[in-house]
Amino acid sequence: MPPDQSSNVPVGAVLAGKYRITREIGRGGMAAVYEAENIAIGKRIAVKVLAAELITSRIVRERFQREARATAAVRSPYICDVYDVGEFDGRPFLVMELLEGESLYDRMTRVRRLDIELTLRIITQTAKGLAKAHSSNIVHRDLKPENLFLIKNEDGELITKLLDFGLAKFYAPTGGTAEQARLTREGALFGTPAYMSPEQAKGRGEVDHRSDLWALGCIVYECLSGQTVWNVDQGVAMILAQVASAAVPLPSKLMPHLPPTFDEWFLKALARDPDDRFQTARDFAHTLAIALAPASESALLLDDDTASPSRVNLASPVSSSLNLPGPLTPVAPLLPGSTPGTVGAGLPSHTDHIPPELVGRSRTSRSVLALFGLAAVTAATLYGYRHLGIGTGPLGSAKASAPSASSPDGLTANAPLERAPFVAALGRAQRAIAGGNGDQALTELDSAVRSGGEGLAINLRSHLRAALENTGPCKLTALGRPRPFDVTDHASRPSIATTNAGVIVSWVDGHDDKTRRQAFTTLLDANLQRASAVRNVAPESMNARFPQLLPAGDRMVLLYWDGLAAEPGVFVRQLDAEGRITGPVRRVAPVGRGEYSPTLARAEDGTYWTVWEDDATDGAENLLARHLDAGLSPIGNTIRLTSLRPNRNGRPAAYKPSLAISHGHVHVVFTLRKGTSRRVYLLQLPLTSPELQSGVALRPGKAPLKDTFVGHVRALGREGSSSDDARVSCTKDACIAVWADDKDGIAAAYLEPQTGESLWRREIAPRGTKPSLATTPLVGAVAYYENSRLRLATVTRDGVSAASTLGKVSGIQPNPELVPSARANEWMMAWRDYESGHFEAVVARATCRNPGQ
Repeated sequence: MPPDQSSNVPVGAVLAGKYRITREIGRGGMAAVYEAENIAIGKRIAVKVLAAELITSRIVRERFQREARATAAVRSPYICDVYDVGEFDGRPFLVMELLEGESLYDRMTRVRRLDIELTLRIITQTAKGLAKAHSSNIVHRDLKPENLFLIKNEDGELITKLLDFGLAKFYAPTGGTAEQARLTREGALFGTPAYMSPEQAKGRGEVDHRSDLWALGCIVYECLSGQTVWNVDQGVAMILAQVASAAVPLPSKLMPHLPPTFDEWFLKALARDPDDRFQTARDFAHTLAIALAPASESALLLDDDTASPSRVNLASPVSSSLNLPGPLTPVAPLLPGSTPGTVGAGLPSHTDHIPPELVGRSRTSRSVLALFGLAAVTAATLYGYRHLGIGTGPLGSAKASAPSASSPDGLTANAPLERAPFVAALGRAQRAIAGGNGDQALTELDSAVRSGGEGLAINLRSHLRAALENTGPCKLTALGRPRPFDVTDHASRPSIATTNAGVIVSWVDGHDDKTRRQAFTTLLDANLQRASAVRNVAPESMNARFPQLLPAGDRMVLLYWDGLAAEPGVFVRQLDAEGRITGPVRRVAPVGRGEYSPTLARAEDGTYWTVWEDDATDGAENLLARHLDAGLSPIGNTIRLTSLRPNRNGRPAAYKPSLAISHGHVHVVFTLRKGTSRRVYLLQLPLTSPELQSGVALRPGKAPLKDTFVGHVRALGREGSSSDDARVSCTKDACIAVWADDKDGIAAAYLEPQTGESLWRREIAPRGTKPSLATTPLVGAVAYYENSRLRLATVTRDGVSAASTLGKVSGIQPNPELVPSARANEWMMAWRDYESGHFEAVVARATCRNPGQ
């Protein structure tokens, strides 16, 4: 039965003497939602008023108050804020954030199936909101597409807001009253049947945060398939019966384009025993990115930090296909039972010297997945740019050719868009930043926006605004966007290096050849404006990944891997100081078609060592290494640094190595995964050690009896915590390691370079993620992401400086790159962000106060 319309609050009514109703937005089974104005300050807000016919229900009134308490207890950009509570004619009301956009329900009504990027972004943000709620001991208990609201912020970025905590349960023991316990029991079956967990469906009283993760798993399935997990056409009783005992559908039967790893993820997400599910929202989102990586990366090739399907941190799940209807209609959250304002019907559903046992296996199936994914993404991208008007230049028109002209302010104009009116304003803005005039730079960026540079100028402006928030010891002194302005292919994580010619940036995209992903470089000037042509430095590659630039005297070395080449492998080649090819590409190791994390370091004698992860051994994944001469030719055989004993609790892995060669030693930090545990370790051994010639001894045809390592191995991550994303680099006196920890955020250790003993260990940023590390002979620096900001802090024997904000970041992105500049106390950074429907490379320079000051 529809709610009684006579309970409407009339337009013009003033609630509690300060909120004037301007119009009704929507109406649900429990409440009506109105747009209103705060009379005192003129702020537009939403007011949710309990229906008049329900005010006699004590349980409903308590649910209403519970929503206010639950939402007020959690502060998150992904949860709709509640500002105030009150009563009007005896009816309680909530004053809430006014949202403009559409619910995920409405979105799927129009589109039915969502692409992987958009799904990941929505689910990741929702998981972040849930993580905040769960950390406050609050369970939502009614997650469904209607309660996920999609908006765009002022920079045009998609934000997902979690709505309606009216059923929320404060599940931690708080010394609550018997009345609170009764309310919980009476509310045990509250929720929406299609998204209820088995423990909810059975009316158990022990419902906790893992019920929210079950519901979120159902939403993931619905986003990707266009169908609910359970058949909802036969009534509530049948839905609950399916939830309790029916076989969980296998996604691959409905969505064969998705990787097999998604099947495994989904079965865990919907495990009927809560102890068998994901235990935290963070692990839920992280492993979802892992599970979808083969499809999403093969199609989009989003993230050069993507590791194997059991350990990826996929790039920012940002989508160009949000397509919110315009003009946007202000909408506020409705309670369970609400009827969306618009519902559509009938929509369609959417080498040499290498032992054979060390050679990686081929994974042909992933190549097939790549073809399916590439076609889908190409279609989505073309739609977004042609129908939404995203971008201002011809799609894919830029080529890696010599510049044909120069703009008045020195920018290379190697594509028509680069001669557009906004380019001059953009150049003036970059010079103003370098001159320390942030206000003038903002003015020039505003001019660039008005002159047609909407996407890229708005993005740079948002980075600059974030940097101007900064109160730390490091200041932004240059900001740039190295790729041609009309290239709209997704960029990989960029790499950056400083040489005697200037700043070189490298990245991977497919703008030269849409069937390939190749590595490119360009030279930047002091203002970080492009000063050379864009050069293809991996023309042989099919799917270049993990590009890394390593300065080597008057030249550089490029490192990458390619799992789709005719002979997949880890590759190196020499470049000159301006980023041009000067030597042949060399394959230093074969790999399969999995995911790898090669790293390269130069020794004092001019030779190189490279380390990567390998999955060639059944039952375990290990670290391999190889020595290269000054010309990048291999010296000797590939050696094994680790030999892990397989076990029944999941495939053990040593992965994501970071390498430094200093003080006569090889230093490798890596993550060791055993079962569900992840912990960062430091491996050290002298360059003179015979183990660098032989590696770990293998038992031919037999699995190792125990975990074995070359050199000395020491744990850095705390026991009982989950740590990952480690980096190591050395000064003249010590080595520094940084890593991400699920309990401590970003942690750092200052290490004695000969023994690896920690001189100190400290937590840098409790909410930090994705650290990067660089050193000079005297000082180190760490860059990381925290609260959608790029942070930078310096590290010395005395500790870690205060963090400085130097830019912004959207969504989950790969680690930033950080290198020292040619000048003392100056650092260069490169990272990836979201810009107008695609992933874009951004570079910056920061000057820091002397750590001794």
